[in-house]
Amino acid sequence: MRHARSRSYAIFRKELIQVWRDPRTLALVLVMPIMMLMLYGYGVSSDIREIPTVILDYDHTPQSREFIQNFTSSNFFTVQQNVNSTKAFDDALDSSKAKVGILIPPEFGRKIAGFTQATVLIAIDGSEPNTANAAIGYVNTIVSAYSSNIVIKSLRGTIPASRLMPIDLRPRVWYNPDLKSINFIVPGLVAIILMYMSTLLTSGTIAREREHGTMEPLVASPIKSWELMLGKIGAYTVISFADIVLVLVAGKFLFQVPFRGSVPVLLIMSTVFLLSSLGLGLLISARSATQQSASLLAFLLTMIPGLLLSGFLFPISSMPRPIQFLTYFIPARYFLVIVRGIFLKGTGIASWWTDALPMAILGLILFILSIRAFKKQVV
Repeated sequence: MRHARSRSYAIFRKELIQVWRDPRTLALVLVMPIMMLMLYGYGVSSDIREIPTVILDYDHTPQSREFIQNFTSSNFFTVQQNVNSTKAFDDALDSSKAKVGILIPPEFGRKIAGFTQATVLIAIDGSEPNTANAAIGYVNTIVSAYSSNIVIKSLRGTIPASRLMPIDLRPRVWYNPDLKSINFIVPGLVAIILMYMSTLLTSGTIAREREHGTMEPLVASPIKSWELMLGKIGAYTVISFADIVLVLVAGKFLFQVPFRGSVPVLLIMSTVFLLSSLGLGLLISARSATQQSASLLAFLLTMIPGLLLSGFLFPISSMPRPIQFLTYFIPARYFLVIVRGIFLKGTGIASWWTDALPMAILGLILFILSIRAFKKQVV
C-alpha cells in the first residue's frame, strides 16, 4: 500500500511540475477563470435598467408632467428624446434610438383633474423580448402606483385610508433583496468554470503522454492504472481548488457578491463535483489521440450543456419535458443548486442532500468509466 501511495504521489508531483513549467497551461489555470468571470459577470446580466425612452406630450399640463416624472425619476427608463410629432415618435422607435415610447394625448390633464379615465399610449419595441417583458412589468408597476394615488386623492376625506387600501402589502425579498442578477450569476460561474477548467486540463493529460512519447515508459512501469488516475486527479483537484479561490476572491471584491455559507462545506461539495468533471476529462483523454481533439471534445461536453441545460442561464422548469429529463444526467445541474444555496442562503447539506447524492453517483460512475477506459489502452 505504501508503494501505491508513493507511485500516486510521484504522478501527482509530476503533473504539478508540468503545469508550473508550461506557461500556456499556467496562464490557462490562472487567467482563464478570471477572464470568464469578468466576461460572464459583466456581459450576462438580466438586470435591465435605463431603457431608452421617447416622449410625445400633446397635453403639457402639470398632470402630464407629473405622470412623466414617475418614469424619469426611476432608474428603469432614460429619456432619449422629447419629440413634437408622431413621425418623430415613430422614427425614434423604428431606428431603435428608443425602446419605449410614451404618448400623452390632449385632454389628459383635464380628465385626471376631473377624476375620469384618461388614455395613454405606451409603445414598446418587441424586437428584443427580454427588454420588452421587463419594460411591460416596469410600466404596469409605475402606472398602477400612479392610478392608486389618483384614487386615494379623489376619495380622501370621504372614506378612511384603511378602507381605501384594505390590504397592507409589504413584500420582502429574501437572500437577494436588491434582486441583482450578478448575485445569481457569479455562484453559477463557480460551477461552470470549475467544470470546464477541470475537464479541459485533464482531457489532454493522457493524450499529452502519447504525443510526448512518455506513454510507453508508464505502460512498462509497475504503476497501476488506478494509481496513475489517482495521482493525476489529485494534482488537478489542487489546481481546481486554486481556481475556486480565485473566483471567490474576484466575486467578492469585484462584484460584491455575498457569501453566507461555509468555505469548508463549499470545498467538500466542490470535491464531490470534481469527481464527475475530472472523470469526464480523463475519459475524454483516454479516448482521444491528440490534445487538440481532447480539448475540443471537452468544450463540447462541458460548456454547451453546462450553459444551456444546467439551469445557469435558463430555468429548467421552462424547458420541454424531454430536455428536462436530459438535465438529470448533467452533474452541473445539481451543483448549481448547492453552490447558490451556500453563497446566497448559507444552507447546509440538510437543505440540498437530494442534489448532492445524484451528483456523487454520477461522479463515481464517470470516474470508474475513466479508469476502465484507460485500462483498455495500457494493458
